[in-house]
Amino acid sequence: MIRYGTLALFLVTYSVKTFGVENSPADTTKAVKYRKYKFELDYSHNHTYRGRKDTTTGDKPLLSPLFKYTARSGLYTKASLVNVPGTSKAFDELDIGLGWNLNFSSKWDGSLSLEHYFFDKDVKRIKSAVQNDLGLSLGYDSKIFYTGLLFDLTTGQPKKLSSSSTSRTVRQGDASINLSNTHDFDIELKNNKLLTLSPEADILAGTQNLLATSGSDKKAKSFLVTAYILYLNIFYHVHRWNLKLAPNYTFPQNTLQGQFSDPYFIMSASISYTIKK
Repeated sequence: MIRYGTLALFLVTYSVKTFGVENSPADTTKAVKYRKYKFELDYSHNHTYRGRKDTTTGDKPLLSPLFKYTARSGLYTKASLVNVPGTSKAFDELDIGLGWNLNFSSKWDGSLSLEHYFFDKDVKRIKSAVQNDLGLSLGYDSKIFYTGLLFDLTTGQPKKLSSSSTSRTVRQGDASINLSNTHDFDIELKNNKLLTLSPEADILAGTQNLLATSGSDKKAKSFLVTAYILYLNIFYHVHRWNLKLAPNYTFPQNTLQGQFSDPYFIMSASISYTIKK
């Protein structure tokens, strides 16, 4: 499967060079900073987590309302709920987070984040083993690509592991990285409307302790490439409204026992409204 990821990165690079598309020169004008209040509704036609498709709940869509407040300093807080249409409960997951967006220069930026997840006791989604997530990201804009590197440390809910001879309850964790490359193609429309096409290629790697169903699966503790993901992000901006479509295709790597190992397609979308003050 490695050849799929290599081919994808080559095609994205080739298309950019062939058509001679580059980002606009950096704007040296000091940006005006605002407080931001963001209201968003997210949709995914199936649940995935870090390159792994959910095998416990079948193909079920998810709806997730989100609120995010960002201060002028870049500090932010957010909260979201998760709804699975057709189930008895309106919401069975609550996610809360704190973070800080940082701009080091016109080319370099980064962020720090901490999130905590609350799940209903009956939830069996693949992500429900996760309790906390600490993230650190660094991004660089080369004018051809925006390259991002995300480091994640996660800790999980208490979990029962079993092998051929023993059974024990432990609290485990994982370390992971996500390397992404994107390029934005902006199309200006009438009446201050903007359409942006943003192809993206990601490589995910890390340990998989929280996803393991058996304590004897040695690959779970190894730091390995776990997936290649190709996206075609489409953004439509209308004043304070932002619409997003994000069809993506995932090529899982080094899957564990019981995990879905074939390439799969996911369609996700969101609509958001942002107030700046």
